[in-house]
Amino acid sequence: PCFSLKAWFIVFADQSVMIDNNYFRKVFSNQSFTANSAKTINHALSEKFVHVSVYDSNDNLVHAEVSLTDANNLTVTTSDALTGVTIVVSI
Repeated sequence: PCFSLKAWFIVFADQSVMIDNNYFRKVFSNQSFTANSAKTINHALSEKFVHVSVYDSNDNLVHAEVSLTDANNLTVTTSDALTGVTIVVSI
């Protein structure tokens, strides 16, 4: 690397940039949901307004109710009981 500008990305001599996705995106794999029960997710991204995607065990997008609690937490509720769920939270 040529030099590091911030902890979350590096600029190389050829001007390419490598970004550490852990600062922008968190993935919570193999989650289980009870029907109509909220699950609290601590994403620790320090941003209240985040994008949340929920995928079932077959990688299909699932409709879920999301409540943005604060800059590091949110709740997800699904109408069905699900296992093997992946939740992706990103800025």
